[in-house]
Amino acid sequence: MYSILKKIARREVASFATLFVLAVSLYVAPNQAFAQNDDTQVAKSGSIYSYPGFGMPTDVIGATTVTTGLAGIGMYDPTTSNLSNPGIWALYQYSVGSFQFGLTNHQAEDTFGSAKNSLFSLDQFHFVAPLVKGRLGLSVSMSPVTRSNFRLYQEGTFTAGPDNITFGVDEQGAGGMSRLEVGLGYRITRGLSVGAAIGSYVTSLDNETFIYFSSLRYTPVVFSESFRGTDLGARFGLFYRTQPKEGRPYDLEVGLTYQPSLEMELERSKEGFKSIGGQTQLVNLDVDQSNQFGMIKTAPEFAVGGTVTLNRATMISAEWMQQQWDEAKFELDAEEEAMYSNRSKVGFGIQYHPFRRVTRNGFFHNMKYAVGVSHDSGHLTISGNDIVTNKLVLGLGLPGRRSTSSVDFTFTVGSRGVDRDNLPVETIWGVGVSLNLAEIMFVRPKFQ
Repeated sequence: MYSILKKIARREVASFATLFVLAVSLYVAPNQAFAQNDDTQVAKSGSIYSYPGFGMPTDVIGATTVTTGLAGIGMYDPTTSNLSNPGIWALYQYSVGSFQFGLTNHQAEDTFGSAKNSLFSLDQFHFVAPLVKGRLGLSVSMSPVTRSNFRLYQEGTFTAGPDNITFGVDEQGAGGMSRLEVGLGYRITRGLSVGAAIGSYVTSLDNETFIYFSSLRYTPVVFSESFRGTDLGARFGLFYRTQPKEGRPYDLEVGLTYQPSLEMELERSKEGFKSIGGQTQLVNLDVDQSNQFGMIKTAPEFAVGGTVTLNRATMISAEWMQQQWDEAKFELDAEEEAMYSNRSKVGFGIQYHPFRRVTRNGFFHNMKYAVGVSHDSGHLTISGNDIVTNKLVLGLGLPGRRSTSSVDFTFTVGSRGVDRDNLPVETIWGVGVSLNLAEIMFVRPKFQ
């Protein structure tokens, strides 16, 4: 965290020659304190580790396995949509859709203090319609790719003549990369299907910096920085499931997905308030036009997952995902780009749906239960430390009494970061809701 905060001050203060002394004091002042801001306006804040580059990667979580926290690459459920694997879209017999949203809390601690930040977000929307039942399916979705939601605060002092001046630097950031996607899935054989999707990817990042001084001789400084860019990208999926046979104790489903990297040009703009002719005016601070445009490159991703159905009620899933962040780029800031490192994530989950075995057996019998764990090596390496994330997810689903629609609730606890080199350790907890709509056009399923 110390290295990140030093970098913020160097980058922002460099635009103002009158504040040069602040950049020096960041290294030599013995009584500085650095911490995340513990402010009452925490609804716009998330993880401090979403600061570098164009945000922290956000994984696609299908409604099929949202209660375990897994993507759902290797699992098909005819009553819930699966956004993670395009190969599954071919299998649906009826229209399905899902909305996912949640509230996540991050409590960060380091050697200088602690802070609590929260983030409420609409995670994704997904709709699948069968063009040919069980053979060809159309998918439409909106989902985040990366998120940047943070608030940082630092204080320090510097000497100006006989006075010791206290200053504070408060930086807030929000935005990230999102996509609007359309895709098709096609079943080749009875057990094998493929799919592909093309999406419009949009990056929008907004950072604001406020610099305050304890002396009226120094005017507070306020300026903002924004990044904008668009591009097209694609995803591909493959799905295979064995056909149930009499006497076999389980069924097997396996999925593979691949997302190539995309290159996007970002336009950078910087504005601030200055006193001109005795009046405060908003002016463009982009004096160096050579740094106005820069290319970013996302990390290519490969993932594999599988599900074993032990019986009608019990399903066990496992997944592995690899993102090559050493191939990612952020040309507008080489120091932030240098923090990128390859990311690997593994997860394991169990779902139990007792109502699938015996019906009409009490209220608790008519629920869906799930648990999942995951280990994420992270996409950042700071001061030689991988920013690792571990999570435990508990899930509870409430199926509709007269339809196959459902509402699923998730409860997440976890940790992120390492307690070394002044890096903050975040304690994560969150609650989420997935609204799953089946037979959307009021088409009642018929007996085949």
